[in-house]
Amino acid sequence: MTLKEIFKDIFQLLFNNVFQITYGILTGIIIARTLGPEQMGAYAMAITLVITTAQLGSFQMQTSNMVLAAKNRELIGYLIANSLVHALSVSVFIVIIMLLIKNYFPHLNPLTPTMLWLCMATIPFSLAATILKGILLGLKCIPLVIRIEITAKLMAASLLVAGLFLKMITAQAALALYLFATSVIFCSFLWSLLAQVKKTPQFSFHHFHHSLSRSTRLFLFNGLTQLLDFFDLYTVQLLLGATLTGFYSLGQGVQNLILVLPLAIEKALIPRLSARESRMNSWQLTKFFAMAFAGVGAILIVLEFFFLGPLINFIYGDKFLPATQIVFMLSIAALLSGIANTFLCHLLPKKIPNMFILLWGFIILAKILFSWMTLQRWGVFMAAGSTLTAQMILLSMTVFYASRKR
Repeated sequence: MTLKEIFKDIFQLLFNNVFQITYGILTGIIIARTLGPEQMGAYAMAITLVITTAQLGSFQMQTSNMVLAAKNRELIGYLIANSLVHALSVSVFIVIIMLLIKNYFPHLNPLTPTMLWLCMATIPFSLAATILKGILLGLKCIPLVIRIEITAKLMAASLLVAGLFLKMITAQAALALYLFATSVIFCSFLWSLLAQVKKTPQFSFHHFHHSLSRSTRLFLFNGLTQLLDFFDLYTVQLLLGATLTGFYSLGQGVQNLILVLPLAIEKALIPRLSARESRMNSWQLTKFFAMAFAGVGAILIVLEFFFLGPLINFIYGDKFLPATQIVFMLSIAALLSGIANTFLCHLLPKKIPNMFILLWGFIILAKILFSWMTLQRWGVFMAAGSTLTAQMILLSMTVFYASRKR
C-alpha cells in the first residue's frame, strides 16, 4: 500500500460525502418548495428521527466492524450475522418505544400515523445498512459502497422528479422514497457481503461481545461530543434567545462542513491501520495525515479571516454579519476537532483507554457548567470560546495518548 492509494481512498470518500450533502440540500429545496413549510417540517422531523436512531442505535458498531474486518477476513460471516441481529434487536426496541409513545403519550408524537409507520419501517433498513457499511469499508470496498449509495439516491431522485411532474408528491411520498433508497442500499450491501463468504453467516456471542465492547468506547466518545454541540445550542436558545441561536447554528453548520474531510480521512485510514499493510508504521501514517489536514485547515482559517464577513453578507445578508466572529471561532474549534479525530485513528485499531473517555466526559461536564454560569453575563462568545478551549484540550489528550501507543 502506498500513500497514493490512501489519497485515492480519501478523495473517493470525500466525493461521496460531498455528493450526499449536495443531494440532501437539493432534495430538501425541492420538497420545501413543493410541499410548503408545514409538510416540509413533518418530513424533516421524520428523516431526523430515522438518522438519529441509526446513529445512536448502531453503538458505533460500524467502526468496530471496520477494524475487525480489516484485521481478519475470516470474521466476516460472524460480523454479518452479528450486525443483523444487533440491528433487528435495537430496531424492535425502538419501534416498541415509538408505539408506546403513540398510544399512551400522543402529545409527544409529532408525526401523523402514516409518517410514523413509514419511520418504523425505515429504521431497521437504515440501522442495518449503517452497520454493514463498516464491514465493506474494512474490506476496502470503497468504490462499491459509493456506487451503491449514489445509484440508490439517483433512483430515488428520479422517482421524486417523476412525482413532481405527476403532482403526486406529499410528505408521505417523499418519506416512502427515502425508505426505498435505504432498503436498496441495505439489500445491496448485504448481497455484496454474502458474495464474499463461503459459509452461511452465524451469530457468535463471543465475537458480538468483543465487537460491542470495542464500539461502546467510541460510542461514548462521540456521544459526549454530540452532547457538547446540542447543549451549546440549547443553552444559547434558552438563555439568549432565537436570534443568537441562529447565529450560533450557522457556526455549527460551518463546523460540520469542515469536518467532512477528516471523516473521509478516518474511513480511509482505519482499515489500513488495522490491517497493518503500510510501509510506514501506524503512528507515522496518522501523524502525516493529521498534519496534512492541519495544513489544509490552516489555509481555510486564513481565508476565513479575510473573507468570512463579506461571504456571510453575500449569502445570508447583513443581518447575519454579527455571526462572523462566532463562525470564525467555531471554525478553529472544528479544525482542532478534525486533527484530534485523525490522531484518534491510531488508537481505534487498538483500544481507546478508559481514562481517555473519563477525562473527556469530565471536560464536557466542566464546559457545560461553565457555559451555563457565564453565558448570560458574557454572551454567546463565551459558548464559542469554551467550545474552542474544550477542543484544544481534546487535541492535547489525543496526541498524548496516541503517542504513547506508537
